[in-house]
Amino acid sequence: MKTNKQLTMIVALGLLAFAAGNLQAQIVQTLTITATALVQNTNAPTDNGTITTGAKPIKKSFITKDLMQRLAKDEFAAGHWSSNSFPASAKLVSVNGDFQVVKGTNLLLSVTNILSIANTGNNQIFSQKFNDATGSHFPPFSETSYQLITLTYDARPIGGMFHFSLTGLGVSTTTALAPNPTTGIYTETDSGSIQSGAGEGFAPDGTTPFVITGTASAMGTGKLRILN
Repeated sequence: MKTNKQLTMIVALGLLAFAAGNLQAQIVQTLTITATALVQNTNAPTDNGTITTGAKPIKKSFITKDLMQRLAKDEFAAGHWSSNSFPASAKLVSVNGDFQVVKGTNLLLSVTNILSIANTGNNQIFSQKFNDATGSHFPPFSETSYQLITLTYDARPIGGMFHFSLTGLGVSTTTALAPNPTTGIYTETDSGSIQSGAGEGFAPDGTTPFVITGTASAMGTGKLRILN
């Protein structure tokens, strides 16, 4: 929970909540992305003597597996990883805003040097429900916030060329149940999404542009304890 309420996490296995103000310390959040890219076709136009026709854009799907494959290749090229792929059972997670590739509970690699997520809008719209006696961030409570969110992939700082950003409406919901009166342990559920995201970028060759649309979403639950 929030540090100003003197709360700490004891067990947390969860997914990505996108509004940074709602991220809970040490909660493991697994990232999922589903997107479609329209890539500039570099084939030369055809001319039948009467009409010149340019090649249509190349349509490509882009999901979490593709994102991880690209991360492995860029980190390998930079000398940060031992091969151009990750194990099949590896997952892409965020812990306290640090994007990591993990296998089970083992950290394989931090990829925050390439991947980041941030609030990019000026306005944050929110709703809350809480107990008047304990306050807005003391369980039980619930809150939902809405703000523009941007997911960014940028391998250029480590020598790569592939980069893109995906911006959309971020919706983040946190619900905390009443704590156990003896142990002080309570259950918190976080969910988040980037809805109707859109953005642009450049392919790994650094010169071929593309536009991208898609979504990212997640949900997770953690166990936390109230400190006396």
